[in-house]
Formats: sequence, C-alpha cells, structure tokens
Amino acid sequence: MDKEAYGNQAACYNKLGAIADGLEDVEKCIELDPKFSGGYIRKAEVEFYLKDCVQEINKANRGVLTPEDLKERLVRL
Repeated sequence: MDKEAYGNQAACYNKLGAIADGLEDVEKCIELDPKFSGGYIRKAEVEFYLKDCVQEINKANRGVLTPEDLKERLVRL
C-alpha cells in the first residue's frame, strides 16, 4: 500500500473506534514518506481520539464514571 492508503485506512479505523490499529497505520504512512503532511495530520487525529479514550478511562478509575458510563462514552468516540 502507499502512504495515502495507510493514512485513509487510519482514518477509517478511527471512525470504527479501532484507535490502536489507526495509530499503527499512521506510523507506517509517516515511515513511507516523512515529508507527507497528511500523515502528520492523521497522526494528530489518532492521538486526539486516543487522548479522549485515556481521559475517559482515567475518570472511570477515579470513580467519576461508572462502567456503564464509560462504555457509553467510548462507543461515542
């Protein structure tokens, strides 16, 4: 696959909630062409979603969210 395909696939994984898969693809996109700005934009998107997920999990661990609340919020991401 080429760099654009990896970047687009990463975006699809984000929409599906498969953040780890998206991060893997965006890293491959950047590896294939470090000068391709689209790869860095996609990486920022993946990291944004990943940060949101981590924040929600941290809230749940602090008791701010119940497991049901956490599941509902992560599904929306």
